[in-house]
Amino acid sequence: IFGVGLGNSHEKFQYLFASESDFIFAVIGEELGMLGCLLTLVLLTAIILRCVWVARRAKTRMESLVCIGVASTVIFQVIVNVGMCLFVMPVIGLTLPFISYGGSSLLMLFVSMGMVSGVQGRSKPEWLR
Repeated sequence: IFGVGLGNSHEKFQYLFASESDFIFAVIGEELGMLGCLLTLVLLTAIILRCVWVARRAKTRMESLVCIGVASTVIFQVIVNVGMCLFVMPVIGLTLPFISYGGSSLLMLFVSMGMVSGVQGRSKPEWLR
């Protein structure tokens, strides 16, 4: 339930290839246990729900579609990465959003979240600006 402790993982040095990118969820499971995995999934779910909330408050349809697109991208990446770590999906090299080591993936996620933040900033009523 609690894992072996942060930084005490042995599998990342012996059995898991690309443990810092493709199989980071497996390393989180070993080091932080089931509670760490659940906390990771809860935080990613909060990001997804926030994107959907911003999409519902968007002024235009295009802004709403951008936010839903970002949310669906994050959902897809989470499902595929967790499925790869559980060996129920093929290993295709998709990173876990905001957690895995990967420069271009992380950069694009930050750019996408910046677009969602811009939509949120424009969706506020005039008296709150």
